[in-house]
Amino acid sequence: VCVQAVADCLFTLANGSKASFDRLLTIAKDVCKREFHNERQQLVRRVPFLNTDKRTTNSATYRYGLDETLGSASEGYVVEADLVRAALLVLIQHNIVTVHCTELSRKKRKMNVKSSKGVNERGVEYAYHYSICKRRACYLLRYSQYVEHGKRSYGPNAVYILEAILLNGRLTTNDVVLYAAKVYENENSEVKDDVKVEEGVDVDASVESDKYKEVKRDIFKVLTKMIEGGHVEQLKSLEASAVRVDDDDEEEELTFETGTTQSPNTVTRIQDESMDNLSRSDLDSSYSDLLSTKELKELFPVGAVWRVNFSMFHASMRALFLGRLTNECHGKKVQYAGNLLIAALKRIAFKANSSNEYSDDQNLFHPLEVSKYLAPTVLEAYKQGPGGLKASLSNAFVRLSNIKWPSCINEVESAAGHHEGGKFEVNVPSLVNYLQRRLMHQLVKDQFGELSARIISVLQSRGQLESEKIGEFALLPCKEAREHLNRLYLSGYVSMENYQVAGKSYNPNNALYTWAICQRKMKQVSSDNIMLALLNIRLRKQHEMEIGKAWVERQESGLEENESEEDTKKYHEFCRGLERLDNAIIQLDESLLIMRDF
Repeated sequence: VCVQAVADCLFTLANGSKASFDRLLTIAKDVCKREFHNERQQLVRRVPFLNTDKRTTNSATYRYGLDETLGSASEGYVVEADLVRAALLVLIQHNIVTVHCTELSRKKRKMNVKSSKGVNERGVEYAYHYSICKRRACYLLRYSQYVEHGKRSYGPNAVYILEAILLNGRLTTNDVVLYAAKVYENENSEVKDDVKVEEGVDVDASVESDKYKEVKRDIFKVLTKMIEGGHVEQLKSLEASAVRVDDDDEEEELTFETGTTQSPNTVTRIQDESMDNLSRSDLDSSYSDLLSTKELKELFPVGAVWRVNFSMFHASMRALFLGRLTNECHGKKVQYAGNLLIAALKRIAFKANSSNEYSDDQNLFHPLEVSKYLAPTVLEAYKQGPGGLKASLSNAFVRLSNIKWPSCINEVESAAGHHEGGKFEVNVPSLVNYLQRRLMHQLVKDQFGELSARIISVLQSRGQLESEKIGEFALLPCKEAREHLNRLYLSGYVSMENYQVAGKSYNPNNALYTWAICQRKMKQVSSDNIMLALLNIRLRKQHEMEIGKAWVERQESGLEENESEEDTKKYHEFCRGLERLDNAIIQLDESLLIMRDF
């Protein structure tokens, strides 16, 4: 609750604003502390003191605690610096808060600016400020989808790795493997029974069985694949540029990814020791021998800290969504059309993740570049095609580029005579726009019916129209079309414009009324409705859990699950209701993912 209170204080700041620790503590006190002013002091002047020897006006020892918080710290009313600092560390640990390091100029040093400051080994003062990432905070509700996607991509061991990193925010390599192995051990009794513990030896120092070591090696192999695939990324330490002497009396702000416990005065020493990282390793001996090549040793530097790369997960999930859409629309025209698009998008996502800077050719690819991202059966089918793998892939992408609705592939360089089979680009905006329009059409259909959804389709394709024309194109009477338009207008899906005859005074009877759709506004209204529905379903789930609390406790305690046949029937209905709510939450979150994160 204290963490939520500190996060709410950061949310009160303007979008993108930063706050020092002192300012954050001031905000928390303003929100959580009771007001103390002269009028209240006059009202309670006859209240006896807790300490009768002191009767100063500034005393905070009134019986009713005027200088105390509105509630307890367990309820989120935090005003103590230690509690705020601890909550801030938790938010930093889970990558929700970013730390900004600002080197103070000589002028501000003389003014003795009050801020969260530190001094490095060269005597240069610097200040820390904090800002919250609202989008990352929303990702907390999507952890189950990341775990499920990782399981489909890397196998069951990826579940334990993602669970370890997501629940802890960030971990070192050994901690990831150890935490994942413990979860695997708890879920698999054969491994748990195979761990031998000597008498008189601590559990942490117990002799590991061969089976347990093999589990750790398998988890480390999957972790290596996830790092190479970009779904797990390394946190960057403080750069040496963060400790620069300010010679121009100007503030230079240096923002970095937080997560290390190293202060700026250790950066130079770390860089001096970076050359020795290849010759030494801090990994566990049970799987350190797997680092047989130089590339793998560079992948796991000493003291590396890892976190989940949400942008890569969104890119991979976008590839699956758009691949299914392409296969649905163009699968009969081009064989394996969805697989080709998924492979191309995965190639683009990996290229963008491995490159630190954006380039114009980042979204371009050659046919052979996507071959390693194809499924084995699809790759074998194109190898057996006429002309071999390169010619078959090139012809398939050329046929996809000739399809105009929805457009999925653009041919940048002609494949005819090209030594690499041509150069192509995935038309992501066109596919995403088509998918979003389909989703908004379904939302209107579910909320207002099929006739209103038909009017939306007419306005999307025809543009600005009068109500008579809308009824004619939608095959509806004019009066009924106006009723549907009125409901859509009140909900914010459509807009109305009136035009007056030039040279005449305003007269509603002579005005021309037209209806249109603003795509951006309609997208925003749809996103708001999805988030509202998601909130209501989560509240409904909390309410259902409160009702069935006794059944859940009886289930966890291991006692008799139900006392009677009627109780058994209610319990199963309760479980089915929770399952339906969970499915609805997943579907709504996928819809929100399409509307906001693609």
